Amino acid sequence: MPELPHDIDDIRLAPVALHVEDRLSELSRLAPEEMRLRVALDTNSGGSDREHRSAAMLATIARDLPLGAWEIDWHERGLLLQHGVHQLVLGVPRSVTSYVEGKTVTGRPNR
Repeated sequence: MPELPHDIDDIRLAPVALHVEDRLSELSRLAPEEMRLRVALDTNSGGSDREHRSAAMLATIARDLPLGAWEIDWHERGLLLQHGVHQLVLGVPRSVTSYVEGKTVTGRPNR
């Protein structure tokens, strides 16, 4: 049986997940070059390799969002939101994972 929320941060999961989902949606609408520029501006990082692009993308996703005690990280199925024993994995748009993997497609954004 799932553990019930026991503090205010647990109760904030829904708003945090909705904010993160909105940010992922916003990023998914960017063309590859726009995404690269957005991440570079948000993080002051050029994303020279996968590890740097991955960390920079997480920072861009979380930038100015009211996450409270919730943390975000990558998970094999998408983006992991976690606080204490509670976890939620959100799907990630293909354009976001393509950026992290260093794959770019000219023209329309990958979705």
